[in-house]
Amino acid sequence: NVAADDLRPGSGPGCLQRSHFAAGVEEVRLGIEHHLQSRWDASKAWGVRDLKGVLVDSTGRTVLELGSSRRDVLTVQSLLEAAGLSSLDVASDSGRTLDPCGVWQQKHPSACCEDFGPSLRARGMYLEVDIVYSNLQGARLFHLPEPSYTVRARHIPRAEAYRNEMISGCGEFDDVPCQDRNTTSVGALRVLRLSSGIQISVHQAGELGHFSWSHLLMWVFGLSTALTTSWNICEVLIEYLPSTSRELYHRKVHEE
Repeated sequence: NVAADDLRPGSGPGCLQRSHFAAGVEEVRLGIEHHLQSRWDASKAWGVRDLKGVLVDSTGRTVLELGSSRRDVLTVQSLLEAAGLSSLDVASDSGRTLDPCGVWQQKHPSACCEDFGPSLRARGMYLEVDIVYSNLQGARLFHLPEPSYTVRARHIPRAEAYRNEMISGCGEFDDVPCQDRNTTSVGALRVLRLSSGIQISVHQAGELGHFSWSHLLMWVFGLSTALTTSWNICEVLIEYLPSTSRELYHRKVHEE
C-alpha cells in the first residue's frame, strides 16, 4: 500500500494503492455445454452427454479424458496445462513496460499505478479453446463410428486481459465538486478498480462422414473407367515402342 502523500508531503491524499488476488483460481471449474448436428441430415444430432472426448496439449498428449453422460467440466489448471503453461505465475509476454508503483507515483502523485507484477496472474491472459468433432477415426467402408471430439487450448501471445472500473465519489480528486452533486457520500473519493483475469473463447469445428450407396457406385464406375482408359492408352503406346532384343530373337527363331 502506497499513499501519494507519503512520497510528496503536501500533495494531498492522492492514490492509496491496494492489490488483491483471488486464491485458488487454478482450481476454478468451468462447465461447457456443446452439441453437434449434421448440416446434411438434421436427424443426426448429438449432445455433449452423448459423446466422448479428450483434452490434449499441443503435442497430442492426453491431459484429461472427458466421458459421456455429463457436461464437460474443466479446471483452469487443466486448460493451462493443455496450453503449455505451468501456472499463472509465469511471466507475461505482453511486452508492455510499466513503472513500479513507487516510481509511477513519484511522477504522478495523484494517480494510481497499474503495475501489479509481470506475471500472467497480474496482467491477465487470453485462452482460445477449440472443440473439434469427427467420426472418421477408425472408420470402415460400410461402418462409421459414433462421433467423438478433441479439445485443445491455446494461449494467445502478447495479450493482456483486464478492465477498468470507476466508482464515483465526492472529494478533492473528483471531477465534480461536492456542492454540485446529489450524493450522500460527501468526502468519499472515487475508486478506480483495475481487474485482470482470464478471457476464454470457445470455438467449434468438425467433419462428419456419411455412407452413401450412390456415391459408392459413382466412385466404382469412375475408377473402372479410369483403369480401362489407362489400359487402352498403354496398349497404344506398346504398339509404337521399338521391339526389345528378346522380342527380336523370338521373331527370328519363329521365322527360321
